[in-house]
Amino acid sequence: MNIRERLEKLGHVTRYLTENMLQACEEFAQEQSIWPFVDNNTDAVVEVARQGVKTLVGIEFENSEKAQERYVRKLVKYYSDGRTPAIFYICSSERIREAVSQAEGALVGKSSPRCFYALLSDVLRDSADCTFVDRNGARIVLR
Repeated sequence: MNIRERLEKLGHVTRYLTENMLQACEEFAQEQSIWPFVDNNTDAVVEVARQGVKTLVGIEFENSEKAQERYVRKLVKYYSDGRTPAIFYICSSERIREAVSQAEGALVGKSSPRCFYALLSDVLRDSADCTFVDRNGARIVLR
């Protein structure tokens, strides 16, 4: 099972758009709510429906550790664009998750984080839900 298959099985996820879809499909160029994710070359986007509200959330998959500056550059783009309510970072290791989280902390301090983190192994786990946690411990649980 891959990330897309796993997330599409969850009832809260009503749409999943891959990076290729975002960058190549002309129909998304017309959809203003998608623009920030296209501009940021987001790995994927999910539409999450909870309590009658639909929200687009970017997904970034981090499979290998990168220089701290690269994380900061990407996060600056997201935080500079108020149209991006949240980003799910799926990390292949705790070390990578910590590196991205530290970059976010250096950028925004203790203010309200927009990034929510999960390890790849937890996302792919065959369970009823999938949990993303921000730097302050707030959770988004997808079922």
